[in-house]
Amino acid sequence: MDASRRQLVLDLVHSHLAEGRIVSVEGILEITGAQGILCSPYFNFKPGVADVLVPVSIL
Repeated sequence: MDASRRQLVLDLVHSHLAEGRIVSVEGILEITGAQGILCSPYFNFKPGVADVLVPVSIL
C-alpha cells in the first residue's frame, strides 16, 4: 500500500471514529511486548505496511 493510500485510509478511520462509528478490522493478532500487530489476511498474514499496530493497553 503506497503512502498516499495509507494516509487516506487513516484519515477515513479517524473521521469515522470522531463521528462515534465503529471501525473493525480482521486478521491474526501477534503480541510483541508493548504492542500487538494485526496482520492482514489479504497479504497471507505476512508483515507489511497495512498491518495495524494495537497498544497492549486496549487488549
